[in-house]
Amino acid sequence: MDNKIDITSFKNYLNTLALLSEQEWKELFQILHVKHYKKKEQFQAAGKRCIAVGFILQGCFRSVREHKMILFKTN
Repeated sequence: MDNKIDITSFKNYLNTLALLSEQEWKELFQILHVKHYKKKEQFQAAGKRCIAVGFILQGCFRSVREHKMILFKTN
């Protein structure tokens, strides 16, 4: 994980879900990485299988959800 990024908000959020020991934090940080997104770049494309989980450290994302609608015709 990039040490130049302040991950305090990430740690605080995860601590609300489960308390981790220092050893567990170290192991977790070994597999995490920071990804920077440009404007209009997608985190997850529609119709693609999701293989990642993200946490926004700075800025914001717009979430768009696609709903499938089934119409039934009645007589």
